[in-house]
Amino acid sequence: MKATAQQSYMAYNALCAVLEHNDIDYRSNKQKLCVTCRVCCKDIEPDFVFLIDPPKMLATLHVPIPVIIHPDNLSDLSVGLCIINNTLTDGQFCLDITRRRITFRLTSSFYNSRLHPPVFEYMLSAAADAVDEYYPKILLLSAA
Repeated sequence: MKATAQQSYMAYNALCAVLEHNDIDYRSNKQKLCVTCRVCCKDIEPDFVFLIDPPKMLATLHVPIPVIIHPDNLSDLSVGLCIINNTLTDGQFCLDITRRRITFRLTSSFYNSRLHPPVFEYMLSAAADAVDEYYPKILLLSAA
């Protein structure tokens, strides 16, 4: 258990170092191992929320997509997100039907390993690229 906590804090510190190195302002909660920052994409500037999960040994990035989902479009949107997700190498757009929210999620494991700064740089870049590429399409699919 001690090694897992140590690995988690090392991942958290590596993430904060990447954000500082790239002059990205962030808010953090070391106790919850949570870091939130804003990344400027082409059309939007969403929150990027990193969570370090010690028991699962995962670092997960959540990017809430700011869209208003019309109830009549849920089935078309669901199919559209499946098609989009099928083209992605890493990460996926997740639809919470109950709350009518879309989040881009990207996860990296640190089981028997360490998450070094390049992993977090990649997570930021891959998420920003996916949001840039697919936000306009998601916006069209979700609108009334």
